[in-house]
Amino acid sequence: MKKITLLIFMTVFFCIQIKGQTYDWRPLQEGIYGSPLGSTRVENMLSLYDTTQMYVVGNFDSAGIYPCTGLAIWNGSNFNLHPTLYPTDCDNLAHYHNQIALSVQGNNLIVIADHQSYSLIGQANNTIHGLIEYKGDLYAGGDFTDMDGVKCNNIARWDGTSWHACGTGLTGPSGANVYSLGVYNNKLYVGGSFEYAGGISSYNLAMWDSVNWQGIGIGTSTSGNLVTGYVNELGTFNNKLFISGHFNEVNGIHTSHLSYTDGVNWFPTNFDNLGTVTCIKEFNSKIFIGSFSDVVYESVDGINYSIIGSPFIGNIKSLEVFNDTLYTGGDFTICGNDTPCYRIARLVQVPDDTTGISEQLTVNSIQVAVFPNPANETVTITANNIKEIVVTNLLGEVVQSLKYKVQSNTATIDISKLPQGIYLLRVQTNNGWQVGKVMKE
Repeated sequence: MKKITLLIFMTVFFCIQIKGQTYDWRPLQEGIYGSPLGSTRVENMLSLYDTTQMYVVGNFDSAGIYPCTGLAIWNGSNFNLHPTLYPTDCDNLAHYHNQIALSVQGNNLIVIADHQSYSLIGQANNTIHGLIEYKGDLYAGGDFTDMDGVKCNNIARWDGTSWHACGTGLTGPSGANVYSLGVYNNKLYVGGSFEYAGGISSYNLAMWDSVNWQGIGIGTSTSGNLVTGYVNELGTFNNKLFISGHFNEVNGIHTSHLSYTDGVNWFPTNFDNLGTVTCIKEFNSKIFIGSFSDVVYESVDGINYSIIGSPFIGNIKSLEVFNDTLYTGGDFTICGNDTPCYRIARLVQVPDDTTGISEQLTVNSIQVAVFPNPANETVTITANNIKEIVVTNLLGEVVQSLKYKVQSNTATIDISKLPQGIYLLRVQTNNGWQVGKVMKE
């Protein structure tokens, strides 16, 4: 067996492996962690108007080297904490009057935050699935019938002082749910699972102009069945509105489960991925699609799609643009050609020859040495002042965790009882968290 030195994030390995490829995904520092590790995720991201910070929310308790719960702030170089807001599990973000609105799972709270402080503005009686600013007001959609004491059907409006119902909202004889909100052509579009919008028949997709509801014809359907479909994501690209979900018809016109409108007609796309679309983002004159299928897709025309970068291990839940860079978040643990990558990554240009490797080494020159590798009994790890070692499988599940009261530059761990496979070694040192990899024979 031979000794293999693993650079943090395996920099040399993936630079060589994807020679000739233009872009690929790269980890963001030590990534996002939480407990229990299996439910850890980045749910959403949002860049501030002034582009100085990007809010990252989800279910986690650390970002980079900082302990934090549910909310972390990325400034382009490091993660930071919000000075006063420490939510446990967040899932939705929206701009609102040069501030950020966010929802907190579990107790279904809605909070408005700025750089220094926050204020609680509402609480729903059930799950909130989306937030958006429209015509100066904040809208919340989800599976609720009460917002801070105001009776409403799955959607509510905040005017800066109080909450209001949006007419009779979104309803259906078997219940209703709002999954996504989007603004297009000065109208608020609402996607979900419902049959009526303000009493008007419109299955799963409707428009609101701040006063009245308008249906999209008969709405969406699945092979003529109006009840079984739903719309779960909305986004815009090239002055068109894109919708995704479980359907193959919009207003009686045969489409695909990713379709778009120019404001008059509906059109299909050639997007044939069967995974649920989770996010739609416009960036650099392209549309990017994230899904539960472990890859991100791109398109220059919105019709034909191709995979951008290497596949992930895990699901993609969000896409966001910050300082001219595309970021993605989810519950994944691998990205960029077998690179350890914990729940947040960014798209970078990859050198098509070896000239870019020395620059990567300057940034990521900290080493974690693993010997022997592969191994079947014990493995010795060498790094600078080892404080803790966490061993996870490729699903991100912790299989072993060791803390060291007396720090040293070497540590030996027993992997004999682990099943065969590849394991990630997360090593805490004086230089923060570093990542290595070992194969158990």
